[in-house]
Amino acid sequence: MADVVIADDEVANRMCLALHLQMGDHAVRAASDGDEAVRLVEQATPDLVILDLHMPRLDGIETCALLRSLPQMATVPIILLSGADHDELRDRQPLPRFDAMRAKPYDMYDLWRLVAQLTHAT
Repeated sequence: MADVVIADDEVANRMCLALHLQMGDHAVRAASDGDEAVRLVEQATPDLVILDLHMPRLDGIETCALLRSLPQMATVPIILLSGADHDELRDRQPLPRFDAMRAKPYDMYDLWRLVAQLTHAT
């Protein structure tokens, strides 16, 4: 079981992602934006962070960069989720290090496999 912080500004997306992760026996702390995700990570370092790419104020890329600046987040995997075209990432250089990216809608079983792979869960 992994402790996962998720951030998505869309309530339905956030609730669905949290439910899918909980169905996979993961503990979930949910944030409605990047600022809240950073606060959750500062309170307790998770095993994994999943960020929506498009959020107001602090988007997924900016949130990822802030998280990577925290010493405790040096090795914690980060997954980006996006419902939009990933080509926009080419214009956002340099990108902070993230470990995987998935398109929305994501496949629940693929997400479980990815979480297990990144957190070394069995």
